[in-house]
Amino acid sequence: MALLVALAMAPDVALAQAPDDNRRRCVDVGKPDTAIAACTALIEAGNDGGASLASHFHSRGFAFYNKAEFDRAIQDFDQAIRLNPSDARIHNNRGSAYEKKGQLDQAMRDYEEAIRLWPDYAIALFNRGRGHTRQGRYDRAIQDFDQATRLNPSDADYFRSRGFAYYSKGELDRAIQDYDQSIRLSPSVARSYNNRGSAYERKGQFDQAMRDYDEAIRLRPDYAFALFNRGRIFARRGQHERAIQDFDHARRLDPGDGDTRKARCASLKALGRSAPDC
Repeated sequence: MALLVALAMAPDVALAQAPDDNRRRCVDVGKPDTAIAACTALIEAGNDGGASLASHFHSRGFAFYNKAEFDRAIQDFDQAIRLNPSDARIHNNRGSAYEKKGQLDQAMRDYEEAIRLWPDYAIALFNRGRGHTRQGRYDRAIQDFDQATRLNPSDADYFRSRGFAYYSKGELDRAIQDYDQSIRLSPSVARSYNNRGSAYERKGQFDQAMRDYDEAIRLRPDYAFALFNRGRIFARRGQHERAIQDFDHARRLDPGDGDTRKARCASLKALGRSAPDC
């Protein structure tokens, strides 16, 4: 399950003092190259210090993050934290950059600091909860997601992530309840249907699982994991031709997935066929 990284908007403490367009462009999150150039000009001009200068580094780091230049983002977040160590958003955003680099321990330290500075920071609680989930600490993850959903009950990602933590604990009914809420809040996200389908499948409710896999694929025809899951249900029902169609499609999308290859080979064998890679 791909897990979403939530980033706070870059701060705008310097906007009221803007003598030119660079301050506006520096926080334009939709145009990272423009933002980088504008923030760099403000930093090099040397007219700002303290929280204002920290804001420029933070905004530039955010722009580098959006360009997937995570090392450069972290360098700017480091500078912003040095100048303004009490801004929880900078710690959270640096944590997100570390997480993107696969450095989860460093990310968790930043999320912890962000929450220490701002105990009701829903995004940081969500991020720390996902970190706990990745590290197998499901009860601690659920505690963070509980607080995040209380603070922001309209965010479907929070409920879907808590549902995955419950699913990982084997609490399937609780997981389905959270996936239901995630779908109510955001009915067009294929991952929620796929994940709810997986919970129904583990409960042995295969018709409900198939309906969810169908909907996930309708919403996202290139969703390899949902195609694999639906193919397994077809195979379970003895509908191996349809299973192979789904497995073939999933393999075209993700040719390195060994589970799909094995499932396809099993369906071919059930039909008395063989393939070079089986």
